[in-house]
Amino acid sequence: MKRTSKKIVGILLGILALISPLIEITNSPKTSNEIFGYTPANEILNKSLNLNSVQRHIIIDNSNGAILPADDELSTAIIHPDEYGYPDAYASSVIKSTHTADDFKFWTYRFRTGYIHNEYVVLSPIREDYSSAKIEYRFYKPIYKIDIELSHWREFESEGLNHETGNAILSARVNTEYVEQLDLLSTEINLTRDRTNPDLFTIIFPTPVYYIHISATSNVTAMSDDNKGRICIGDIKLYFKEDSFPLSGDELYYMPELWCEGSGMQYRTNCYSYALNAFANPDPDRKGQSMMIGQSLGFEQLLKSDFESPNNLINFISQDAFYYNFTFIQVGKYEACPEGTYKIALFIDQEYSDFHFYRKGADGLWSHKRGTSCPTNLDASNNLIVDPETCDREYIDSPYVHLTYPVFCGYFAVNSLSNLIYKW
Repeated sequence: MKRTSKKIVGILLGILALISPLIEITNSPKTSNEIFGYTPANEILNKSLNLNSVQRHIIIDNSNGAILPADDELSTAIIHPDEYGYPDAYASSVIKSTHTADDFKFWTYRFRTGYIHNEYVVLSPIREDYSSAKIEYRFYKPIYKIDIELSHWREFESEGLNHETGNAILSARVNTEYVEQLDLLSTEINLTRDRTNPDLFTIIFPTPVYYIHISATSNVTAMSDDNKGRICIGDIKLYFKEDSFPLSGDELYYMPELWCEGSGMQYRTNCYSYALNAFANPDPDRKGQSMMIGQSLGFEQLLKSDFESPNNLINFISQDAFYYNFTFIQVGKYEACPEGTYKIALFIDQEYSDFHFYRKGADGLWSHKRGTSCPTNLDASNNLIVDPETCDREYIDSPYVHLTYPVFCGYFAVNSLSNLIYKW
């Protein structure tokens, strides 16, 4: 090898030795917490988000070992800040809004949150007379994971919000409770205060969720009308399955206490009453009685022959719907119900000439009321009901009655027969 070539190689090796530590630092996690994974922004392949300006990519896997679909099995939708339709102002009262992004429907419920300076959806918990801000998302299909851009608005000296002066939490409704998914003010996360370079968080949920809630609160009393403590929400990418139960937005809250003994309605309502949210029988001549399929036709009790075909009961319910003026439309399993309605499912047990309804709630779970029992969102095995077709419907009520409701009759969109409506 020539002497000049050796010299060039030596120079190159020297440069490599100098920059190697820098490469290692650049690619190392910026948090020591082992539950977080970190990927440098230049390694992120998903160019759908505004990733050229992303500072860090932090992966938070809260799946708890659950087996989730692969990314290529999931559909996606992206929500950009300018697609909410929010004004450049912070809502001083709670506001509910309906949105569509990427043909994906979602709803928000916000307070002290707005689309600020045409940059971000921003929460501001600090201002005179205010100490909190929130935004709640409700999605029409359950979400397996999200990519979300987050940052502070600017430095602490100007904003005054950190883990010592308040809190900021991203939580998700997992089954029946809100569960914290990310502490935005934790020192381990160290959320960026440069909003021109937001952090990108991938959050994997323990189970598909319909609700995500982001809140910020301050422990310090604000003495001015300046908006401070601001948290910025950038692009959000949602991962969901097309073949999943959608919400219409008009589902009812699961509130079994309204139907139990103390309310006086436990013993005069049944699964048909519960499915239609009928706290009272719509027939004045049957006041104090549970509803019976086909009662508008004068039926006191269904015959065994009525259960020979699901169409018999469907036709009877259609007559009830016409007579008592409620909606009853057959819909597909993964079809969204029309506005103003929610989904119910009907099963029959031909051997015992019995029927049973399930009702989909605002939380995405299903519930039902067996005869004069209280409503429950659990099946016969005491598992939460996420799909009425696959839940345990086997009930041994006595040595002589072994109900299983093996015949599925379909899904139907209905509206509430009661003015007592509890919705999101």
